[in-house]
Amino acid sequence: MLETVRCERLVLGCRCELRLVGDDRVHLRAAGETALDEISRIDAWLSCFRHDSETSRINRADVGESLRIDHELNDLLAVCAAAWQTLDGAFDPVAGSRGEDGQPLTWADLEFDPSRRRLTKLANGVRLDFGGVGKGYALDRARRILLAAGVERALLNAGGSSQLALGSPENSAGWPIALPVLDLNWELANAALSTSATKHPTQKVSDVLTPQTGQPLEGERLVTVQAGTATLAEILSTALLVIPSDRHARAIRSIEDPQVKIVLRQQQLPTSRSATPPPHSPRVVRR
Repeated sequence: MLETVRCERLVLGCRCELRLVGDDRVHLRAAGETALDEISRIDAWLSCFRHDSETSRINRADVGESLRIDHELNDLLAVCAAAWQTLDGAFDPVAGSRGEDGQPLTWADLEFDPSRRRLTKLANGVRLDFGGVGKGYALDRARRILLAAGVERALLNAGGSSQLALGSPENSAGWPIALPVLDLNWELANAALSTSATKHPTQKVSDVLTPQTGQPLEGERLVTVQAGTATLAEILSTALLVIPSDRHARAIRSIEDPQVKIVLRQQQLPTSRSATPPPHSPRVVRR
């Protein structure tokens, strides 16, 4: 008989919940806690707010200093570099950085050599921030932990905005997800969803920046994207807020992932909180 175990933790700046399905509750619990430990490790490793994080080490480096980076960060930066190039700079982990003259800086102000695992700042003021990809990457790492432990059915939910599904519940095509429009539901299996919005309900100014200008996004928009990995889903949901909607199809075609699709796109966010869930936080439908 299959059972469901829930494990949760406050991490990544949100409530992270894992729902695991299997026939051994003790094993599921142990696997879930190990996966949450991995998510916590990624959170500490990539945080801009911890003095001892790898991101802070890079941000403190002097211009021209060639930094040796480990294999894990090298792989993540390679994904970011490819996304920056493929999406014409709409995704940029350097967005918000400014030079000494106040002009915006971009990924082009870094020299990244993945073959040598070297990273070098080319301008003062360059600062990495993995806020647009960190949740997704952490969920992908947690998925590896669960699969290695033999867990084949699970839903990983990081605050609602990033979700990753392994397999599906019993007698179902996928994990049921209710998106921020009441008449739209989605079944997620062996794929990830990421939702990004220009503003949270309590925000007056967007914390999502246009990489090329360094200015906050204007208007009220929301995008939910499905992809094969949570990392890619999060990159795309952020980038598609920046890219004009008439170029979304072109951006999707540029990504080599057959699971990539825009699940939901709204140009105007719901205004009544009593009538619909917060637009940046899809909720899991309980069965």
